Amino acid sequence: MVVAEADELLERFFSQFAATVKLRGGKPGDRLARALSRYGRVAAPLTVIPGVGIPVEGSRRLALGGAALLRAGTSLHQRREALERALGALDRQVLVVVDDLDRLRSRREIAEMVRLIRLVGDLPRVTYLIAYERHAITTALGDGDELLGQTYLEKIVQAVFELPPIRRDLLERILGDAVEQAVGDVSGLRFSRERLTTLQIAGLFRLFGNLRDVRRFASALPAVVTAVGDEVELADVLAVEALRLLEPRAFALIAANVDVLTGHQGDLIKAVRQRDEDPKQRLGLIFEHAVRRDIVRDLVRELFPAAGRHLGGSNFSPGFQGVWRRERLVAHRDVFVTYLERGLPADTLPAHVVEDALGRLDDREALGRSLSQLTDARFQQLLARLEDYEGRFKLTHPEVAIEVLTMAALRLYPDPAAGLGYDPHAAVKRLVLRILRTRAAPEVEAIVDRTTLPNLSARADFIYLVGHEADAGHGLVSAERARSLEQDVVDAILDAPVEELRQERDLGHLIWRAEQLEPERTSARLGELIGDRVFLIRWLAQAMYEKRGSGRLTRLLPWARLTERLGEARLIQAIGELDEAWVADRGDDRELQAFRQALHYSQHPDRAEADLEVFQGFSSELEV
Repeated sequence: MVVAEADELLERFFSQFAATVKLRGGKPGDRLARALSRYGRVAAPLTVIPGVGIPVEGSRRLALGGAALLRAGTSLHQRREALERALGALDRQVLVVVDDLDRLRSRREIAEMVRLIRLVGDLPRVTYLIAYERHAITTALGDGDELLGQTYLEKIVQAVFELPPIRRDLLERILGDAVEQAVGDVSGLRFSRERLTTLQIAGLFRLFGNLRDVRRFASALPAVVTAVGDEVELADVLAVEALRLLEPRAFALIAANVDVLTGHQGDLIKAVRQRDEDPKQRLGLIFEHAVRRDIVRDLVRELFPAAGRHLGGSNFSPGFQGVWRRERLVAHRDVFVTYLERGLPADTLPAHVVEDALGRLDDREALGRSLSQLTDARFQQLLARLEDYEGRFKLTHPEVAIEVLTMAALRLYPDPAAGLGYDPHAAVKRLVLRILRTRAAPEVEAIVDRTTLPNLSARADFIYLVGHEADAGHGLVSAERARSLEQDVVDAILDAPVEELRQERDLGHLIWRAEQLEPERTSARLGELIGDRVFLIRWLAQAMYEKRGSGRLTRLLPWARLTERLGEARLIQAIGELDEAWVADRGDDRELQAFRQALHYSQHPDRAEADLEVFQGFSSELEV
């Protein structure tokens, strides 16, 4: 409890004493309770009178204490006698336990509590058991002079029982039992016995010096484990929570340096801009504020390996970030933030959803149901987090995952990404690559044959991903098979009806791919297709170059490149047949911008080359 003023403390002592004996002492206890309460009401004010109780400051309390003494008269002596008779009537000894005396907040509070015990310590049939750490008490009682404090303490304490330091092996066994009891069933948590052993070797259990540390730790665990659930490896939770409770000053700096400890690039860039201290200095401050510096240093190295390079240890490539996140270690920023915030940040995908999806990649219906329940933000997270499991995809039918993930991306993002924004279709391709690239070429070729994708854009992305095209393919199939597959795609593009092509998500890219392989066929077919105004405006819009600078997105229609395919006269004719009001009614700003630029260049073709130079130079002079 928080120690109050001396008189209030004494009154509370007698009040609690009375309540306890009344509850447990029967009729004698009732009499004793009344005697204790009456005595406490009279005795408490007397503690403020110099020479009677604890010396006080301030004339008001001195006056109140003097008035109490005058009012009490002989009643204090009478009530004391009544209290002693009531205690004598008990058939048992009363034991008053004062635990953790040295844990009070200040020397003054310790001194007041000891003086209170001295004041009431001679009551009959009452024994006081005081638990304390000697150095803290004697220092407080002697106001810094430990010898003086010891002399004072010997006048109060009649018998001393020194408890030997607890054996390390026994303390650690008690700690283990306490943790098991506090955490309970770990089947629903992420827990690696090997990880816990590693942290023990780094010094986790050596942070605990006594049973009090164990009790505090065990009391805190249920709440934090419930809050973070299976989002954070339990062994890491134990280690970081131990640091929080037992090394609070060091932990405050750990929590303030998430960027350096986890090696998160975005945070590191921000830190460089906002702070002058280099990472090594910032980590050094953590250890300077630790009581057990060597243990804290070893635990920090183990918990946050990305910080190791600042501590004379190894460098870890960015690829390890995925491993740490997959294993739910605080070494990954998102996982550590989950611990610090005692739960997942808003709209963050829970780890169990990721692992559920991982287990359903072979099940078309189950995977489809799972993905249909995700928001676009959570779908993005799922794709990124599934990449962390490369090498652990044990799929019998990879084509199922490829098809269902592609359909989900099309459902959430039917149109191409604007500018340099997030492209979920590219994210799907990265995940497909990780699923396939551990397999031999004949196996991948068989998977390609079994895979049915919803449109030409998705099919082309898939074929060129597994093929050998520079900067696009990854050589997962033989070169001969890649050429055959690419030819099949181009044939499908050039043979597709205009009604199908104008629905394609990536129309401009499809036409470009066809042109690379079959330039003459593509030019002839394109001359036919632009007679359809929907195809024409969509093709123009998707053919635009894009760049982002000075906080805005700029687009340019590559007029010269388009006219090389069709001839300027044919393209100008087709554009002249478009109506701006019709384009505007379609509600697509990109299409309207493409139309206006096309109309401008059809009237001023000489401006196209100059505008392209300005655009490529990232100049703001572009006016089209």
